[in-house]
Amino acid sequence: MNEKFVGKIVITKADQRIKQMEYRNTEKIKPAAVVTLEKLYTQVNFMTLSDGQPVAQTISIHSQGTAFVFKKFDERVTQEYSDYRRVIQEPPAEISDKDSTASPDSIVDEEPGT
Repeated sequence: MNEKFVGKIVITKADQRIKQMEYRNTEKIKPAAVVTLEKLYTQVNFMTLSDGQPVAQTISIHSQGTAFVFKKFDERVTQEYSDYRRVIQEPPAEISDKDSTASPDSIVDEEPGT
């Protein structure tokens, strides 16, 4: 268990859907030899699509730290998501053997060059 992070998840009482998730570090972390993160805070807000599927609406990240010992940084980034469209459709009905274009008679197992 990594005790360098704490977080919480907010669930709506009415329909038991995820509303928000956040986490932050509790102590300095070194994700690379030349980088030290003094603060890393991430928050994800969710919305629910018409089919009930929860999806990210916004993701916000705030990071503070030092890179290469002498370069301090303090970055805030928020990305918003909307206009979700379903890409994967329902799988097609099972394909029967008679619909197959390859039959066992059409498969030939030959050595190369014969």
